[in-house]
Amino acid sequence: MADIELDIGNRSVTDDEEETEALTAAEVLQKLEDAMLNEKFCPELLEQKMDVVECMLEQVEQMEENISHARTGDFKIDRIRYMLSSYLRTRLKKIEQYTSPILETEKSADTPRLSPEELV
Repeated sequence: MADIELDIGNRSVTDDEEETEALTAAEVLQKLEDAMLNEKFCPELLEQKMDVVECMLEQVEQMEENISHARTGDFKIDRIRYMLSSYLRTRLKKIEQYTSPILETEKSADTPRLSPEELV
């Protein structure tokens, strides 16, 4: 599988520039699966992983273009789409259910748990 750039947003104390890490599509998929399961089974809203979501969406689009004629890859794309949907659906459910507490903790949090899109 090809290497891809994933903005993981690591920051050092002295440097405010974002670092990027080259990951394979399989590694990004593993990060998505971890994020989906963690979000699903944790009662609190966790730190957002939109960089992983966006990266995986790009990979799905590329994969669909590459295998438009081959039917064997469809189940992998469907699985990835399910994982993306499940992760985002779980986060949305938590945000809707616990809006007030989440917004209160978001104000004082060092690391935001909501993405800019989720704050809107």
